[in-house]
Amino acid sequence: MRGNKRLFLMLFVACSAAGYGFAGYFGHFPGGYTGEEWRPGAAVVGFVFGAVTGAVAGLLQWAALRGFGRPGGGRLVLAVAGAFAITHAFLDVRSTDLESLFLGVGLAGGALLGLLHALAYGRGARRALRWVVGGGLSWGVGLWVSDRLLHGPASEFMMNHTYDGLAVGLLNGAVFAFLHVQEPTKIAEAG
Repeated sequence: MRGNKRLFLMLFVACSAAGYGFAGYFGHFPGGYTGEEWRPGAAVVGFVFGAVTGAVAGLLQWAALRGFGRPGGGRLVLAVAGAFAITHAFLDVRSTDLESLFLGVGLAGGALLGLLHALAYGRGARRALRWVVGGGLSWGVGLWVSDRLLHGPASEFMMNHTYDGLAVGLLNGAVFAFLHVQEPTKIAEAG
């Protein structure tokens, strides 16, 4: 990796927090999670919102990586957009309580993001496991911390999701930046 590793770590974390914060604010809308009934239409909306906001988050992460000589822009953007889209498609179908949110978004969504990140960078199965575990735990803990320490009243719906994105982006960005520094990529040039 060219350049200063500490600067890379800070830039990747900042770009992740900004992208995830953007996704938190613009990827959620009041009334999108009301009721206990299953709403298949919400899965479609969640998929689209997740894909678009995930692409923005992926572009910001790619910019940080690219600035330090790491390839893989197109694959990384698709990985982040895909993970955000799939996670939202499943979870926007009906409302969830905090425990379901932690398990669904945090562990499953974060693990999916870690897996797709690892695949985008050509990691082997053993190395991919670190990305899967790191992704799941960082998203889960980020959501839990945000809910316990940052959330305001339910009426501040979009700001609460922004806090979720910022907290998850900081933790997930730190974990993934550390893994990027520790592991060489197998992609010669992907964008």
